[in-house]
Amino acid sequence: MPQSAMHGRMGTSQDRIAGGGRQALALLRDIAFHAGRGGVVTAAFVAAGAVLEGVGLALIVPLLGIVISPAAPTAPSGRFERAADQAFALLGVETQIGRLTVLLLVLGFVVATRAAVFAIRDLRVARLQIGFAESLRLRLAERLAAASWPQLMRLRYARITQLMSETQGVGGAANMLLRIAVGAAMLVVLTILVTALSPLLMLVVLILLAALGVMMLPLIR
Repeated sequence: MPQSAMHGRMGTSQDRIAGGGRQALALLRDIAFHAGRGGVVTAAFVAAGAVLEGVGLALIVPLLGIVISPAAPTAPSGRFERAADQAFALLGVETQIGRLTVLLLVLGFVVATRAAVFAIRDLRVARLQIGFAESLRLRLAERLAAASWPQLMRLRYARITQLMSETQGVGGAANMLLRIAVGAAMLVVLTILVTALSPLLMLVVLILLAALGVMMLPLIR
């Protein structure tokens, strides 16, 4: 393949990616403007759900330590195990069965709270997506109602129908973008958790992700 053609393809691909990024940011700004103060509450539930997910996973580490060595407490080897050991010392819990009971109670509370937060989060995200799509249709209908008759005659019925159907596509894009935002929040918390547990493991994961990104480059070109 000629070098000029290869550069042309790379340029087109980069322009497409940059354009998609700008459109996603513009859509995110529109969603945030529509959400207003309610968007802050929704973002708080998204962040709370991500934190609770990380806390639940972190509690599994000392729980596994007790299950694996149930005979007697051993010297903590990790950050979470040391933190759990200090918490047990403050509570005055010394036996393994007592520690296991405390951990199970805390884990059960975290799981129940996480389920409630996730339910509220999903409900608020769904309401935000539906409300945003409805606001787009309402704005389009208001502009059509405010337009003069000659302007409407130039648009044609097929074009008006297409505009109304395109609002559904924008609503679907908003739904996908909100789901990506929720997944990104979860990814940030899990990244922090993995880094705290094992920085070496996190380095291996980053290397694998970088290699995967290099392998995916020919596909986006």
